[in-house]
Amino acid sequence: MVFYFLSGVVNPSYTIYMGKDKYENEDLIKYGWPEDVSCGQTVLCTRVPEDAEGRTIGDIPKEVLVDCAQLVKNNSIQGCKMNNINVVYTPWANLKKTGEMDVGQIGLLSTERVVNPSYTIYMGKDKYENEDLIKYGWPEDVWFHVDKLSSAHVYLRMPKGRTIGDIPKEVLVDCAQLVKNNSIQGCKMNNINVVYTPWANLKKTGEMDVGQIGFFRQKEVKLVAVEKKINEIVNRLEKTKEERHPDLAAERESRDQEERNEKKAQLQEQKKREKDEAKSKKEMDELRNYTSLMTSDNMTTNEAGYDSDDFM
Repeated sequence: MVFYFLSGVVNPSYTIYMGKDKYENEDLIKYGWPEDVSCGQTVLCTRVPEDAEGRTIGDIPKEVLVDCAQLVKNNSIQGCKMNNINVVYTPWANLKKTGEMDVGQIGLLSTERVVNPSYTIYMGKDKYENEDLIKYGWPEDVWFHVDKLSSAHVYLRMPKGRTIGDIPKEVLVDCAQLVKNNSIQGCKMNNINVVYTPWANLKKTGEMDVGQIGFFRQKEVKLVAVEKKINEIVNRLEKTKEERHPDLAAERESRDQEERNEKKAQLQEQKKREKDEAKSKKEMDELRNYTSLMTSDNMTTNEAGYDSDDFM
């Protein structure tokens, strides 16, 4: 049995489909169309409309992408209960199936474009440039280095609000492969370890050599094992490589100024909200006081008084 859904939020609409279980997913893997895009481990696919022929994975409308991601999340036993998850998606032609894989299990021929949105990875050209990276890093940055060997200092810039524990597995592998490839000794070795930690945990003291660092808290240092170099990943990353000469100090100041502006706006909004709440409370108190004055006990009558119209 195959379930079909229609993403009708755009025109033309897109067909989304998925198998009932891992056995039916085997046929979806085997008989998918070149126009299909696979999302997540549920092998949920979206099919490009016939009159949209020639479109690629990069042309998927945002609304359809959200529909697919929500459907994948909702059909994940663990994922449906979690927040801040990532959904991978790739062209059907990029799905890899080998004999040793379990029923319904798939791999990827290439890991390009499997994470959305993409992450920025950067590193200095030498140990002198690493000094500036250490000095002007951002609180959102995560630092990578080959454990116990000389290597490049690689930084991953996380989206605001995300932490080191939120790094997608695919991005973690990219960073580890890039560090390994930029280590004179590490690039020739198998089964090495790569350490990574938040930028804020990097410690630099006066007696340290250029480019050398330590850690404030060892417990915040994580480790990922790298079995071997994966040329496909390294080559893909190298194709995206750009050499820039940024003003790191200015970029950090701009980032901090933006954060200060955001906090200022939040504080102003909070003060406005508190002022509105105080005004509303005062009005309610005045209304209650007025209502109490209008009770029968506080009201008077002129029945025993002068009610004649004759004044003389």
